[in-house]
Amino acid sequence: MSLADAASHSGVPAEQIQTLAERLADAQRPVVYGRVGTTLQAFGTLTSFLVEVLNLQLGALDHEGGALFGEQPFTQAARPTKTGIEHGRWHSRVSGMLEVGG
Repeated sequence: MSLADAASHSGVPAEQIQTLAERLADAQRPVVYGRVGTTLQAFGTLTSFLVEVLNLQLGALDHEGGALFGEQPFTQAARPTKTGIEHGRWHSRVSGMLEVGG
C-alpha cells in the first residue's frame, strides 16, 4: 500500500503519516500504545492486533520502556499461604469459585 493509499483510507494526511513514521524510526526506544480508544470502534480487534505487530517490528516488546503483553487479570485462588489471609473455606454456589478474605 502506498502512502497516498494509506492517507486516503485512514483520513490522515500523508504528511502526518510520514512524520509519524520518521519519528518512530528515529526514536531511541519507540513504542506504540493503544487501549480503549483503539478497541471500541469498528475495527478494534484488527487495530489492537496491528499495534502489537508494529511494536514487534519496532523491537519494542517485553523490555524496559517497551510494550508488554497483558497478563490474565484473575486466576484461581491459591491454596493456604503464609500471608494470614483466609481463603478457600467456601465455594460459590454457581461457579464453585473459592472464597477469598471472607
